Amino acid sequence: MPPPRSRPPKQAQKASKVKKAAVVEDAKPSEALPSPLGSIFVGTYTFSVYAATAAPTIVGGDAGELVAEACHLGTAHPPGYPLFTMVVHAVTKLMPDPLLGGIGATPAARANLLCCLCGAIAAALLAHDVVLCIGYLPHFD
Repeated sequence: MPPPRSRPPKQAQKASKVKKAAVVEDAKPSEALPSPLGSIFVGTYTFSVYAATAAPTIVGGDAGELVAEACHLGTAHPPGYPLFTMVVHAVTKLMPDPLLGGIGATPAARANLLCCLCGAIAAALLAHDVVLCIGYLPHFD
């Protein structure tokens, strides 16, 4: 019959906890931030795909109402999306007419291109955040 296992002394238990905590504290991100080139690639690729597949006119749902209200700074049905309305209004007034050989010739197409740009920026920021979070993962040796 094997001898009963003895428990380690209290000091040994505390030392092992302190050692584990030290490993977690030492798990710091690298001093240099990761290159944003990957995120820029993700954003550029996403924008090119979105822009290539964007609708040139109004699609179903509330799109027509929102673009129409953005053209003259009106208020769509509640909640009205005031930030979207103001940004689309600025884009429809400031974007050159037509851009890149006909792309963005109508206010609806300009609003769709703005949405493509916002989606691409969101994808690039998400890719950059993922890279940063991976850098913060603890590395146990």
